[in-house]
Amino acid sequence: MFASIALIAAAPIAPSASCEAVTTLNVVDIQPGRAIEARRYYETGWAAARKVALERGYISDYSLLVSQAGQSEEPEIVLITRYRDKRQFAAGEERFQEIFAELDLPQPLLVDGLSRDAILGPFRGADDYRLIFSSGGSCAIPGHEAS
Repeated sequence: MFASIALIAAAPIAPSASCEAVTTLNVVDIQPGRAIEARRYYETGWAAARKVALERGYISDYSLLVSQAGQSEEPEIVLITRYRDKRQFAAGEERFQEIFAELDLPQPLLVDGLSRDAILGPFRGADDYRLIFSSGGSCAIPGHEAS
């Protein structure tokens, strides 16, 4: 399971320059016993791309976290990407595709001979994640702009 939450919070930017900062938070479930491999999987691809994006000014920050497992559950990977404003967020996917192409990672990406599905579970498509937006200012929530 892959859950994604995007939050738009007030940023110290002049109103005419942009709207507000956007933070995306993705929570990724891990196959039992695969927390180390999951972290390495995301460090190799996701975090490497974020490092390049940060150096180029495409994002304002990022974090890769691993939750501590409870007694009855596996840990989760938490991926956080911070964008300066809504425009930077909107350009993010295209920019990350360019960066991934430049990184030229082997496809499929394997960690200790394990594929993504073996580490994280089968990818189900768009239903694997969800974006939730909130806005504290004058910007429209992405996907809910006034007409």
